[in-house]
Amino acid sequence: MHGTKQAPRDWHRALSALVTRQGYINSSANVFAYNNKTNKNEQIVAVMYVDDGLILAPSTEPINSELDLLHKVYTLKRLESVSTFLSIKVVHSSTGILVHHISCVNSILERFGFVTPSRAQAITPLEECSSVSTLSD
Repeated sequence: MHGTKQAPRDWHRALSALVTRQGYINSSANVFAYNNKTNKNEQIVAVMYVDDGLILAPSTEPINSELDLLHKVYTLKRLESVSTFLSIKVVHSSTGILVHHISCVNSILERFGFVTPSRAQAITPLEECSSVSTLSD
């Protein structure tokens, strides 16, 4: 399957079938996201895109359990705490998690020339003036 035109579609179908058999429900908002509940009624979210995946849960126990089930079928490379996923940065702190896509925003700004100071300001067809006069009746 690897290297063929239909490989990504076939991989998505196989993975989707596997996680669906495990009780996950495909998100209506995103075909790459799946939701499930643990036996303690905790929510688990799994996001899978091509060969990258991320499992989110309130504790590590359900994450390890789900990864063990997936590892029985596919060889997985297990990483610890996530810092980047699909070019999205994840910053952990004592108050929570911050998710941002600043590298993408910077890339778009660079591509369209808004990084250099000369292009950072909008160009207007009007001349600069210190006051604006209005027409009176």
